[in-house]
Amino acid sequence: MAHGDSRTLSVGALVETADGETLGWVAETRGDYLCVDPGEGDAYWLVVRDMGSMSPDRIQVEFSQEELDRHVVPVPPDHPDPVDDLRSRVLPGEERQRVAMLQDLAEQRRELAEDGVELPDEGRTIGEPIEDELARKQGRDRR
Repeated sequence: MAHGDSRTLSVGALVETADGETLGWVAETRGDYLCVDPGEGDAYWLVVRDMGSMSPDRIQVEFSQEELDRHVVPVPPDHPDPVDDLRSRVLPGEERQRVAMLQDLAEQRRELAEDGVELPDEGRTIGEPIEDELARKQGRDRR
């Protein structure tokens, strides 16, 4: 199944497990998060990346009812900071490691520049400049 896309989330859409059990209905959306109203009990938040198939009126998550507790997340902020939001996400192992390395390298470059160490200009950098790739992965555009 393809991972969910927050652009297709609709308040009121039915939310089901991978094996077809009803979890509830979408009560609210915030960026890459959706709030599920189970009808009985407290509403809870899920992350769009845990969604499988999605349509405006039906969403199927990629886990079973028994696995639900592992996928519930804290209430997201109304307007999350993209950097903090990225740091709080659990990314696939290699991607998480890459982002951490890019953040470390960008910080090292800032420190070197502050200490007056001359760094090669972006035109002489092999590959994509660290800051550009980091900004892209964090959802920011450096232009």
